[in-house]
Amino acid sequence: MKISLFFFGADSDQADKYRLLFDAVRFADAHGLHAAWVPERHFLRFGGLYGNPSVTAAAIAAITTRLQIRAGSVVMPLHHPLEVAEAWSMIDHFSNGRAGIAIASGWHVNDFVLAPDRYARRGPIMLDSIELVQRLWRGESVEFANGEGVSTPTAILPRPLRPDIPVWMTASSEDGCALAGERGFGLLTSNFGNNYSLDVLGRKIARYRAGARPGAQLTLMMHAYVGASAQDVAAHALPAMMEYLHSNIAMQASQDAGRGEDRGYAELQGRRERKFLQLRAAANISSELSFVGTVEDCVRRARTLRAAGVDEIACLIDFGIAYDATMAGLQRLAEVARQLA
Repeated sequence: MKISLFFFGADSDQADKYRLLFDAVRFADAHGLHAAWVPERHFLRFGGLYGNPSVTAAAIAAITTRLQIRAGSVVMPLHHPLEVAEAWSMIDHFSNGRAGIAIASGWHVNDFVLAPDRYARRGPIMLDSIELVQRLWRGESVEFANGEGVSTPTAILPRPLRPDIPVWMTASSEDGCALAGERGFGLLTSNFGNNYSLDVLGRKIARYRAGARPGAQLTLMMHAYVGASAQDVAAHALPAMMEYLHSNIAMQASQDAGRGEDRGYAELQGRRERKFLQLRAAANISSELSFVGTVEDCVRRARTLRAAGVDEIACLIDFGIAYDATMAGLQRLAEVARQLA
């Protein structure tokens, strides 16, 4: 089982917003963790530190030597395929061949102020765009219209180090997981995308594996904090998870406002929210798709997930636990990784 880090933290008022990111990836690089995943989020506090995964990945490449560096994910309809291929080829060079990407179609309507004409067809555009990125990565010239509308053969520079870029597809539905397998991609999914249920995840793994090539990689993102004791876990993880869910509710409410819908998130932000957050956070932490617990808890859960068909656990560590506690938890996470090696 590979153990990696995943970053998706909410923006905060602290001055040194990227201290945890940089110190955590340095630690991961030195202590044998597998990869660092960085997202693409826009315009909201939830995930708001990470507007462009290629920028974040370039910064990580400069301070690490062996850690795999991956976008989790590039929202393909918001970018030209040439832009994606060029940027990640540069990262491939910065990192000496450690770059990879997960792709996503995007979902938040307000993100598409960047490309409003693409929102309705974001799924097909994602698939068309990644095919072009793969061709460009392999050194092909691809026809694109220039400023005069003339079709122009175009290739990227610099040529990447890796002959092919490793690609995952981000999915949470059964059909999406099946599509990732059929298209030959790895699969990136999450605990909350599977209702924190091993049974739900198992059905999606089966759909993915049915069409995937042998050796295809399935990565599961989970909130992670490895505590020294059950009391340590409760003291640090529960309030952090509550605040993280609060930020998520605000993001969902903004999606409803952007689409003119009402799924109840605006009301939930009122008087009912705190009780809901307490119950939901406690349930999330204790679920079978949680990587919050002691070393023994996390090793046991990882072995269960490995038996279910998961290849890599991407540990979301920046969900609000204080810096010192998070870094101490990384020491224990490294012990989990050693026991699973």
